[in-house]
Amino acid sequence: MVIQLMFDPCCDVQAMPAIVNDKSLNDDQKERKLEALVCDPFVCPLKLPHPPNGFEYGLGCSMCEDKKTEAKNEEAARKAKVPSSTHS
Repeated sequence: MVIQLMFDPCCDVQAMPAIVNDKSLNDDQKERKLEALVCDPFVCPLKLPHPPNGFEYGLGCSMCEDKKTEAKNEEAARKAKVPSSTHS
């Protein structure tokens, strides 16, 4: 059985078919090896070391939004730990 894959041209083209067709690996092992592949950021039009096409990967906006939310949550947690002053 030969599996045909579609992938970004910037990712390691030679490694993908070798991994997919390696009969010594089970499907989980193949998936882990494929997920470990990343493109060369110097060749990639995105200039990022991302996994091959077909693997979930977040870019840009959601990552920035996550950082903003994380910062807000840390600030709220910090404020919650500070006891409020009482006036006499």
